[in-house]
Amino acid sequence: MPFLPPKQKRYPFSLSTPSLMSIYAVPPGKWLVGADLSQLEARVVAALAQDEVMLECFRAGRDLHALNAQGLFRVAPPLWDAHPERDLMRDLAKIFLFGGLMYGGAPKTIHEQLLRKRPKTTLREVEEAITAWIADHPAIPIWQQRQVANAKRDGYVEIPGMGTRSYFYGVLEPTICLNFPVQGVGAFAMKQIIKRVAARIDWVQTAIVMQVHDALYLETDDPVGTWALLKEEMTRTMRFDHYELPLEADVGISDGGWGNVEKCKCKTIEAARAL
Repeated sequence: MPFLPPKQKRYPFSLSTPSLMSIYAVPPGKWLVGADLSQLEARVVAALAQDEVMLECFRAGRDLHALNAQGLFRVAPPLWDAHPERDLMRDLAKIFLFGGLMYGGAPKTIHEQLLRKRPKTTLREVEEAITAWIADHPAIPIWQQRQVANAKRDGYVEIPGMGTRSYFYGVLEPTICLNFPVQGVGAFAMKQIIKRVAARIDWVQTAIVMQVHDALYLETDDPVGTWALLKEEMTRTMRFDHYELPLEADVGISDGGWGNVEKCKCKTIEAARAL
């Protein structure tokens, strides 16, 4: 007789599991100020590949995903704001970029990810969109091809300007050729930020409590001053080797826990004071 799973019990109430972000909360009277670098990986790829379209977008403070969506779906900027599928196209552009294009993903891989958001998407549409994106950003595939070719020749891939290497020992992995330097530069950027912030804060009233990927969190008695400090140190142009990396950060404040910081992002110091 085949195994039959037990019937699910129905309860008159719902069960919920707290998120991981609920495990850290500041004590009464303290504030948690958190900042995360906006679109860090895309900024690093743009700098390494010297893609002027993306770099100019970042320098001007424009929305990269909206720009990519306009190019991918051939929607002229005057029609963008009123387009009924603007938000969907922006989400699809994010999947295109982070789900494949930045790291040389195959059309089939990108297509499978897009189906979750837009089930009617065809593989042909994905292939045409990729062709359109490459036409707008030719520097990206050139950088990708150069990275893989250099790794085949040298047997390793290196983080520019830092000398850290990942060796392949005869088994070349193209994704690592692209991902390793991007992640390495991102980690270097965060280390520099932490050093600068640590040198400027008053450790009696403020402390660095967490770094999570491209985000930094401080516990403090002075939320507005800490907001201003993080905004200044994490929104600047970082220079490494012969590259320039324009950075920008979203900074939030919470008098509760880690999970509330994301909901309270402030764009100006006036908004931070009002909060």
